[in-house]
Amino acid sequence: MTVLLFLISIISILIYFFDGLTSVEDVKYIVALSVTIFTISILPRVNKKGVHLEVILVLLIGILFFNTKWLALSFFSPVEFEDAIMSRYISKLSFYKSSLMLSCSLPLISLSYKYAIRQKTPNYSENFKRNKISLLPLLILSFLTLLLSLRETGLTVGALYIGSSNFWFPFMIRFVQLSAIIFSYNYYYGYQETKFNKILLICLIVLYEVYLLIGGERGNSLSVILILGFTYLLKENFTLSKKKFVLVVILAIVFVGVFNKIETLRVDGSQMTTAGIFEKSDENSTQSSEMCTCLAYDGITQGKYPHTWGSLSLISIIQSIPHLGSKLLDVFSVPSSLRSNSAGLVTIQYYGIDFNSGLGTTYLADSYIEFGIWGVVLVSILLGIFVAWIENNLRNRHSFNIFSFLLVSYFFAYSIYFGRAAVLSFFCNFLHASILFELYYIIFKHVK
Repeated sequence: MTVLLFLISIISILIYFFDGLTSVEDVKYIVALSVTIFTISILPRVNKKGVHLEVILVLLIGILFFNTKWLALSFFSPVEFEDAIMSRYISKLSFYKSSLMLSCSLPLISLSYKYAIRQKTPNYSENFKRNKISLLPLLILSFLTLLLSLRETGLTVGALYIGSSNFWFPFMIRFVQLSAIIFSYNYYYGYQETKFNKILLICLIVLYEVYLLIGGERGNSLSVILILGFTYLLKENFTLSKKKFVLVVILAIVFVGVFNKIETLRVDGSQMTTAGIFEKSDENSTQSSEMCTCLAYDGITQGKYPHTWGSLSLISIIQSIPHLGSKLLDVFSVPSSLRSNSAGLVTIQYYGIDFNSGLGTTYLADSYIEFGIWGVVLVSILLGIFVAWIENNLRNRHSFNIFSFLLVSYFFAYSIYFGRAAVLSFFCNFLHASILFELYYIIFKHVK
């Protein structure tokens, strides 16, 4: 399997550079073979205890889910595939070039992960005691920022409204996520919360989910659920009984259906006056993350913008500090098109400078705009090594402190969306949360 993955990655790179090696139409078969072999290589292991899961599985499922829609259509519904790319003014060449990026990336993630992972049997019994962290002040801060954010926006349909020009929104997101993480941390190390704290946390999460889902904000709403799910898996040593595994799969399918419905809420104000909440608009009917990678390829090869050589990543890190980061970028007169990673470039490329929403991006588009195909190669290798480092930390829990718990929780929470996000989006979220947690811990560390 390792040899096959390596060969497919090399073949994908060669075909990317040398168009004459195969016809454009035949490329999809190579990509489909890569995806199939890769999927087989990441299937969870089944033993007498049940189904053993690994952290990387959530990440890779997310990448496949968001980046293979058009590829599947090209096999099973060619007419719909043709309509999808033609209605978006995407050429087959750019689609197949972006597919080759995926075909190259997936094996490299898997190979670098397997190379960096420790093969020793994990000792999940190493569960050292840690000090309890006070939850109540953070719950109060979460409720306060939620109410302040709600006061500015109301229960507004469309994530464009609740996430834009709202000072309290990013703080509310982080405080609620940190509440879930601290509750999980205390629970994992055997500390029981008071009944009052538990009731407050349940009410907080329910209000938070309702607020975000009505606003069409899926990623941050799902993150809290995944944080709690991660803690449960941690308690179970990442091994579920077969019945529980089937239940998780069923719940995942239900969530996919619900979250696809929520996608229709992400339309602009002019559409909302005429479109029903649960009716798909024409814009959403052919939406695919693959489109963003295609646009990135066209943008670079057609000279619409040059490679950015890491500047977008640097700006993303600065921007991760809410409001303060934006003010710093104002000082240096950084244009608005560069303030949202590669998503800003592909949105302006497709819709124009005055469009009031965004297409999003993918880690492939982000890497390609920054450094070209070799950026895709480098990011894929580093990603596999990073996930292996996380897995190694989970297997060596004597060094598993609150910041380790925070890092792994955030990675698990956002990994499902990595396939349709900028490379550093997870890191920026984690950086913001770490700063807030450090301030919180300094102030409230003596509160019981």
